[in-house]
Amino acid sequence: MNHDDHRKLQQEILAQVLFLLKNDQNVLGCVFSGSYARGEQDAFSDLDIANPSYVYQDAVIEYDPDGKLRQGLPKAQSLPPAEHPKWFEPGDPAMIDWFFWMFRQVVCWAKRGAQKDYRSYDKLANAVNSLAEIRSRLIEMRLWTLGIKDYLVRADPDCASRMAKTYPHLQADEIIQCARGLLAEYENLCPGYCQKAGAIYPARKVEIMYRLIEEFEGLE
Repeated sequence: MNHDDHRKLQQEILAQVLFLLKNDQNVLGCVFSGSYARGEQDAFSDLDIANPSYVYQDAVIEYDPDGKLRQGLPKAQSLPPAEHPKWFEPGDPAMIDWFFWMFRQVVCWAKRGAQKDYRSYDKLANAVNSLAEIRSRLIEMRLWTLGIKDYLVRADPDCASRMAKTYPHLQADEIIQCARGLLAEYENLCPGYCQKAGAIYPARKVEIMYRLIEEFEGLE
């Protein structure tokens, strides 16, 4: 097979894999490496195909003329279990309450940043970083509750869509709005987590946190 034939075959394989990926989430295509520097018509011609290290039993292998993937790869029964959020045991009240401390911190820093003095940038940046910590911990909580280690957009696309709306600019009002959005997500996710972990869901604290955010937001 000459170089042109090899490139053509790669493009045909990749086109089939991309079609499957668009229509079936449980597809093992290939692991690709290479550059994406060409135009749309020839975008995938420089990609190489590398061997994956395992294959799920329900995966579709699109191209395996010698049977190497089917015969030579370890078979994984399913996605691996998700890890519990770091530093805490399942159901630890300290982790459940950690979020409330973080929400207060975000709003306080945002209000300090809104004063527009020499500390404003640092305070707003700290608030955004804290939002990222909250978001990451909520995602870990959700995946642990579902029991699988996967990309959030596949495991819970609705949750992923809501999370995507919690990335603010360095503006106090946007930051506080995102804090409120993540608190709503905590309200969505934490009951299921608590049920699985055998913990008590702090509904009363959530109500108080909403009121505190509203009060802080009204401060000059």
